[in-house]
Amino acid sequence: MYPISSSTLQNISVKFSTVFCVVIISLACTTNTPVYKVSIEELDEQYSRNIEVYTNYLNALSLFESQKQENWVVAKEIISSLKLRIPEEDKPYFEKALELSKDGESARKQLVDSSKIKRSSLVFSQSYDPESWKNAFQILIEFGEKGELVLAGTLIMLIGRQHTLSYWSEIRFYLLKIRNISVPMLNEYIDELIKKIPNKELYVVRDELIQSMACIVSSGKNGIKRICNIFESSSNIHVKKACLLAFGELQDPIKGLELIIASIRSNNDSLHEAAYYTLSKYSFYREKVSEILRASIINDADTSCRIQIINTIGMLKLSDCIDILISYMSHPIYKDYVAVSLKRVTGLTYETEKQWLQWYERKKKQ
Repeated sequence: MYPISSSTLQNISVKFSTVFCVVIISLACTTNTPVYKVSIEELDEQYSRNIEVYTNYLNALSLFESQKQENWVVAKEIISSLKLRIPEEDKPYFEKALELSKDGESARKQLVDSSKIKRSSLVFSQSYDPESWKNAFQILIEFGEKGELVLAGTLIMLIGRQHTLSYWSEIRFYLLKIRNISVPMLNEYIDELIKKIPNKELYVVRDELIQSMACIVSSGKNGIKRICNIFESSSNIHVKKACLLAFGELQDPIKGLELIIASIRSNNDSLHEAAYYTLSKYSFYREKVSEILRASIINDADTSCRIQIINTIGMLKLSDCIDILISYMSHPIYKDYVAVSLKRVTGLTYETEKQWLQWYERKKKQ
């Protein structure tokens, strides 16, 4: 059992404003056991409820572990009094849970197991804590595919959300530990998210899609191939951007850079701009990025693209591109962006191109 403090309850009870998709995976169980289903929509609803009511539901389920029949009756009465829609996977067991037969014993075990699975999955809705996440993970995988399904659904529901921003990489890590279950669910989730993306100019690619794609890329060769296929087959510029950013999230030095270079060579300025922004993620490959940006700022005449190149140079603090920045110092469109990037790279704030050139000459002689 994991005790949940009142402060934690407040943290968990974040209302997810949008239900993104339904991903249902069914497990064929033993002969008399209903098929077990996990729906991201269902999980989203569970965590969006008043968390105290949901916790009371889980506590009531735990009473079915008792050997006393009166406790089972109390459990059912508590659950009936709660203003809560019973999760679909639990419904089949309530009718027999009060019986003394073997079927009743089996039903009670299913409800107790459900309580333990759901309570452990709640741990992942809290801020990342290495020890508690590790323990909860261990409990869930002990329940086999059923526990892994709930874990995967919970983590997919959380990935890319702003309140989990500081531990997106940990969410990806745990999803990949159960990749046989999580990857098919992620692929369906990605497909549903893509269907909702409008093919219009003004749109911000959602982090949920980028992080889910990054997780697929991390899953291995098939995952890389899957995201590359999406990039190549989609005519939607925002889908292509998401693919680029997914590789950028991981700083993929091979296929990621190949897609970036292909994007820069395309005829789509919006895709160029996305490629230059994605390069700002490649902090481990500054030399290669510098090479690409130095060539691109000359060849790419689009104003927005040049601004993004200047910003990326600053974000990565590319000191070998200082001369490029200075050359645009007097340009009325770019000068403010150049000033910001030069300060990021050098820590200095000269006002004119002449002052910067004088400083740069002194620096080269040092």
